[in-house]
Amino acid sequence: LRIGAFVPLALMVLVLAWSTIHNDIAYDSTAVRAHVVAQTRGLHDRIGRSWPVLAFGAILIAGGTPLTVWAQGDPDSLPAVLGINIGLLLGGVGVGSAMSPRFPYPAPRPGAGAFTSPPASGGTGGGAQAGSFLLTILVAAPPIAATTLWLLGFPGPLPWIALATGVVTGVLTLVLGIRGGAAAFDRRSPELLAYTMQN
Repeated sequence: LRIGAFVPLALMVLVLAWSTIHNDIAYDSTAVRAHVVAQTRGLHDRIGRSWPVLAFGAILIAGGTPLTVWAQGDPDSLPAVLGINIGLLLGGVGVGSAMSPRFPYPAPRPGAGAFTSPPASGGTGGGAQAGSFLLTILVAAPPIAATTLWLLGFPGPLPWIALATGVVTGVLTLVLGIRGGAAAFDRRSPELLAYTMQN
């Protein structure tokens, strides 16, 4: 139970951060067209798409952390819980922000059902999905590793190390991901516009 208590909140944060951003160019194609036509800077596009996910993720972490600590049974787990989930949230948004303008893949058109087959033939985006998922896990690996060592009984301020590494790697990934995604959006705007009109 001590180990399993960490899983539900981390899984929810991971799904929220990863699934909503990594292909937002294709899923929100109408906004892409409006942004390209209005010559919106890529930085503004990436930030505008990121902050709702960050806000919902912060609410989820704020509500789920006390329950996770209670289920875990040790108040000392609080920094570790925060470190893992902050790393997953910021890392997922950062990785997704960088991946979406570079590797969009066909998605159902606006108004179509979520499980409708994409209108374009060819690749299904499995590589982009797997890559962004694994990179998000990699960002959160330091706090996960520190927490694992703490659960195994290793001495030291490992929960606080988990918090520090989760915040540092998460913030760094978020900043670099948004900047990289913004540069890709600015550079590839005509290609992205053509892609969204076709797919």
